Amino acid sequence: MALYHSIVFGFMITQMSLFLLMVGPFPHRFKQSILMKIDSSKWMHRLYFYINIGLVFVFILFVDSIIRMVNANKEASAAHQADPRTDSQLQLRKFYSQRNFYLTGFTLFLSLILNRTFYILMDLFHAEVQVEKLRNGRSNGKPKYVQSSETDHEENARRIDELRKEVEELRQKDHNLDQLKERASIEASEYHKLSQA
Repeated sequence: MALYHSIVFGFMITQMSLFLLMVGPFPHRFKQSILMKIDSSKWMHRLYFYINIGLVFVFILFVDSIIRMVNANKEASAAHQADPRTDSQLQLRKFYSQRNFYLTGFTLFLSLILNRTFYILMDLFHAEVQVEKLRNGRSNGKPKYVQSSETDHEENARRIDELRKEVEELRQKDHNLDQLKERASIEASEYHKLSQA
């Protein structure tokens, strides 16, 4: 196996061990503390950046292995020679190209699974922390969000009363305006009657 495929194999073994750490039957607090420390550390973000660069190279190796596998299959199907050494060399090339294809492809696939599993677990842990904060944030026997909703409810009720008073005042003004218009029309009609007489 070439050096770069040995490095890809080591990378795949590392990913598999990390995946087993994430989904393995370890105590919940242990997993949560380790993964939260990993998520909050700055050097892990830098390492993640370099891992992504490495995955780009693994993808290039994946494309190269596809091309080599296709070429090996074409050569194997085109060669109908009776020489067993040539046939075994073609089969060996075909085997190596398929091995490299599966190695790089599985490494890429495992990196996607590992990334998604990590972020799902981090979302779960952050949600658990939020729930714990809400449960511990109780005072006077009621959670803070219930107290704040009661305060909001009292404020909203006060605001509704103010708005109802404003509506009544506007209705009264509207009624007064209608009466004023009615008087003005009556006086205008009387004025016209007097002016014509």
